Amino acid sequence: FIVHDAIICEQSPFFAKALKKEWEEGTARVIPFPEDEPKVFSQYLSTAYTTYFAPMSTVPVHLEHTSECYITTAKLYVLAGKLMDHKATALILMALLKLLDAAHPGGSILPPPVDAINIIYCGTMAKDPARKALVKGFADHGDRDYSKELSESSGNIHEDFLFDLSTSLLQSRSVPTAAIRGRKRKANDG
Repeated sequence: FIVHDAIICEQSPFFAKALKKEWEEGTARVIPFPEDEPKVFSQYLSTAYTTYFAPMSTVPVHLEHTSECYITTAKLYVLAGKLMDHKATALILMALLKLLDAAHPGGSILPPPVDAINIIYCGTMAKDPARKALVKGFADHGDRDYSKELSESSGNIHEDFLFDLSTSLLQSRSVPTAAIRGRKRKANDG
């Protein structure tokens, strides 16, 4: 891709540092990204140039496109984070939140697919806002069918997601009053 270094360096501290003359990439004016898909990088550039995240301007109407949007959004989020582009990361996170809360015709909301969860969890650090958003999205909108999909994918799903989800679900449930009294009684007796 050919980009304007003034624009990209203003958006991304990664590019600002990598394009300095003391680095090989800065001298050659070429920075390879072999692990990132050209389509995703192109969408990132569009976001960086316009400060608008175009792929999520409208939420997909058909459920079969929702999984693809989640996956693309997850890849873009991880790429923007890797490039230290805080504006793009914030825009993409807002798009992810919009997708997590979007109702499709018929009122159904599709939680994030396992692939999108793994992309976010493998590409971000603990306590990242996107991780929290995915957990909340599943906790708020997941159902038995999706739970079944998760259990069938349990060997493939990031274990930190399962831990974060179980923690979230346990924190959100109400504990019956009798159980609380029983715990207090045992603590006082011990």
